[in-house]
Amino acid sequence: MKGLTIDQLEKILNKKISERESIYPSDQGRIIEKLTTEDSKILIKYGDDKGLKNEIIMYNKILDADKNPVPKSIVCQKIGKEIFFLALEWVDGIHPDFGDANHIKKVFSSLGKWAAEWSVKIENFQEVPKVDLSAFSILSKLLEKHQSRLSNILGSTLIDMLYQCISYQEVVIQNLERCPLTLDPGDISLHNIILNSEGKVIFIDFKSCLVRPMIMVVEHLGEDYESIPYKKYDIEKALMSYLDAWNSFAKTVLTKEIFNQCHLCARIYYKIGDFNYWLSSIIEENHIEETKEWIDKGQRQLYELLKKLENETTL
Repeated sequence: MKGLTIDQLEKILNKKISERESIYPSDQGRIIEKLTTEDSKILIKYGDDKGLKNEIIMYNKILDADKNPVPKSIVCQKIGKEIFFLALEWVDGIHPDFGDANHIKKVFSSLGKWAAEWSVKIENFQEVPKVDLSAFSILSKLLEKHQSRLSNILGSTLIDMLYQCISYQEVVIQNLERCPLTLDPGDISLHNIILNSEGKVIFIDFKSCLVRPMIMVVEHLGEDYESIPYKKYDIEKALMSYLDAWNSFAKTVLTKEIFNQCHLCARIYYKIGDFNYWLSSIIEENHIEETKEWIDKGQRQLYELLKKLENETTL
């Protein structure tokens, strides 16, 4: 997309801009830039993607920097018919190092406190979107409609395992729903978190923000992404920091046993979401060979998760 001109930006912000730095390319439906004005530094995001629209809604409806560890909003508005524009106060600091145990504890303790406090406040914000937990239904429909084709491309072993996964739908959903709802910032990774100059954790990205069970905030812990804690010890440190902070601030206390069982189910649900995306890519013939590599890796992960769930449900 085409970027806004300096004149356009100065009119929107009512400030004179002295420097302009691109942070995110313009080929993803949004542009992210750092601006320097006569008296401040500003982060701007603008574009036509749904995530940015959701982020602006969150800032307009519920996110307040005086009450939450988020950047202060300056402008949140729609420009013309299609462009959404968000200007935030620039936060000086660093991204966390998830190879550092102290950073892991600090970030996930802050996240646990966030989740606990929002589990109470979210009751007053009915307009915030809520997860519908439809991943199993989507998977079932994909398999029902395209089973023969998917079996020919991916093999019957995977398809049989996905049907086995569907058979655990009730157990998985029940464990997700036993956890209180909260406001999930969405996409918790080192790129979307700043440790400011005072060492305070600031969450900076809300394009995927919605109401979900608190366990789903950390559903991706267990993936081997370098942008999150991915080593076994670090994952355990992050999860326990999150749980300890939750139990310190929430109305509903969760035991470690219940939390771990719910997290296992959240991990399975997360992988179902992955498979829905991958299977759709195969069906639509998008990047088939690359997608098959992701599927092979995901199949091994899902197998281990299902085996663990099967052992726990037969005890």
